[in-house]
Parts: sequence; C-alpha cells; structure tokens
Amino acid sequence: AELKRQMEIMEIGNTTGVETRAFIEDKTKTVNDFMRSILSKKEKETEVVVLGVPDELNMKREIADAIAVRLGSKKADMSKNTFRGASMLDMARSLTGYNGYNRIELASRAMVSADFPVLLVEGGNRVLAEEWMAQDHTYTQFVKEVDLPDFKITKDISRLGAGGRLSRISEGGELKEKYLSESGESWKLWSYGNKFSLTREMLVNDDLGAFSNMLEEFTKMASTTANGVVYDLLLSKGDFASYKMADGLAIFHATHANIIDAALTADTMAQARVKMRKQLSADGTTPLNITPAYIVVSPELETTARRILNSVSSLAANENSGVVNTEYNSVKLIVDASLTSPTAWYELAANRTIKAGYLAGTGRQPILQTNTSTLSRVEFEGIFDFGTMAEDYRGLVRGNV
Repeated sequence: AELKRQMEIMEIGNTTGVETRAFIEDKTKTVNDFMRSILSKKEKETEVVVLGVPDELNMKREIADAIAVRLGSKKADMSKNTFRGASMLDMARSLTGYNGYNRIELASRAMVSADFPVLLVEGGNRVLAEEWMAQDHTYTQFVKEVDLPDFKITKDISRLGAGGRLSRISEGGELKEKYLSESGESWKLWSYGNKFSLTREMLVNDDLGAFSNMLEEFTKMASTTANGVVYDLLLSKGDFASYKMADGLAIFHATHANIIDAALTADTMAQARVKMRKQLSADGTTPLNITPAYIVVSPELETTARRILNSVSSLAANENSGVVNTEYNSVKLIVDASLTSPTAWYELAANRTIKAGYLAGTGRQPILQTNTSTLSRVEFEGIFDFGTMAEDYRGLVRGNV
C-alpha cells in the first residue's frame, strides 16, 4: 500500500511538474491530499497567455462550447469545433494532459483540476441564461428592474421635493427656495439557491443528462421564486404579510385611497382609473393625473377581464349595443396563477409601482458557481439573488381581494 501511494504521487508529480518529495516522505499524506494541494496551488496562480500561441486558450473556448451544447445550449456554434463529437473524458484528457488508459484515474484528475470545474460552470451558466430567457414569468412585464451592488439594506428615495407647481417669479424678483423633503422605502436582496453535483461516475459514463435536468429545474424554480415573491408583495402575504411603506402604512390602505372593495367590472375599472388620476403630489394638493397601464388578474378572472377589454360595446345588461364600452383596450391584461385569491385584481401605472432588484454582475438571472471539488464529485451551487419593494402606492389600486 505504501509503495502504491508513493508511485501514484510520483506519477501525478511527473505529469504536473509539481515537487513530490515532501508528500512522499510524509506517510500521513494521501494521493488525495497531493491532488488537492495541486488544485489549491493552481487556483492561486495567474495564467500567463503567451502572445502568438492561442492554442490552449482556443481549446478551452471550444471545450466550454462543447460542454454548453451537451448541457442543452442551442446557441453555441459547433460547425468548426474540434470537440463537437468528443466525450466528456476526451475533453478531460485534453485539459489534464493525462495519457494513461485508466478512465477512473482520468476522471479523478479532471475533478480536481483547475480548469474542468471552471469550464463546467461556464457552460452551465450559458444554459441557465438561455433557460431564464425562456421562462414565462409575468412580473417582468410591469416591474422596474434594477441592479443592487450588495446585500445591505438600501433606502430607495421615492420622493424628493414638496411637489406641486413651480413658483411664479415677479418682475425683478428672486426665485423662492423649495425645501426638499426625502421619503424612502427600505429594502434589500435575499439569496435563494440549491446545490448540484457532477459525480465521477457521471463523467466516466459520459452522462450529463441528470446534471442538465437539474440546471433546467433550478432555472424554473428561480423563475417561480421571483414571480411568487412579487405577487406575495401585492397580496400582502408570506414575507410581506406585515409589509409597511415609509409612512408606516400598508401599500393598499384607506388613507392611500387605492382600494376598491368591489368585483371586477367595467364600472369598477373606471373607478380605479379615477382614484389613480386623483392621487396627489407631495404637496398634498396637486393632482398627479396618473394613467393606469396594466390590469393584473387571477386565472379565475381572466375571462371576465378579456370580455371587458375586448368588447367595443358596453356589457351592462340595461344598456343597448350602441353604448360604448369605455374600458375597451384601455390597459394591458396580465394573468398569473400566483394571485391565489380568485377575486384578486389590480390596476398599475406604467412607472413607479413595483421594483425588482438583482445583485449587480449576475446578469439579472440565477447563476452557477463551484463549491468544492474532490476526486469523486464536483459540487456546484445554484444561486439567485433577488428582492422586491413597492416604490409608490399612488400608481397602484387593488380590487376586491
């Protein structure tokens, strides 16, 4: 056993060019310890690319493309890719430089190499990006999306100034100073995620199906999470059951004049429009004339909403067909099953209603990153950093919930 340990360490050392004496002399050090030390050393080194010798760099790009395609990407150009028909072990051999015939040894070396897990992450993130774009999350249709630099609590300035009209300047007069008052909503990002593993057996068997399915499922779950969080905010449920705005009141409150305790009809939609138009500026006297842009309903109300929005004539039973339906095509319809209340409906303005935040640098999507690499598996973390808040209640009206 001791001779085998020494021979394996010497073989790996000869292949990688790493000094082996200390590990051979210390009988408590295993082959795994030696390989982990190599991985740790490579992670700390800065790769130097020699100008005019782009072969290794191109090889890694092609392998990244090939891995992305194996994981389900539809955008990589494989027409001139050297690895378009290669197995995962073929790619691992090119990356590690191992020339032996032991497939288990080859897979083990790939697991703890510096390049292989990185290229898996790159390919996985490209697949996540494509899957994310294909998700049917409706919240992005009406929220404002922004990037936040970190996870600290952020005060979002929702109002600056006293509002109202400009002051009239008399002949030869001076401008009157407008005192600024700040009002902001506090919010932050939260992290959501799961772990995924690529095992040595999957690599030897050239089977990425399970890993690819996990990526797809993770993307769907991230989409469901973001969508659900936004609608929880509208419904004042879950983490937002006690949500308060900067004035200490719930988003929908009698003081905010943005509640209609009635079922969805053309008449109640008109009432919602009136409420929104009559919302006042920060001075408390100047109407803002906000125009509704969206109506968001539960699936149970979809048919009712479509009838209201698509009928040229009034739907009222006591009016003839010549009476115009004032709500015809007045707003865009959004239907989502995340509105678990069957009678829920909301009207939203085009701006300053709900804001969704993502961690800067993530591309506003879930991402994959490496966690640990051992001889038997590479463990990945799927992370999604997301948060939401209500910018201003004035562009929001809630119907009968």
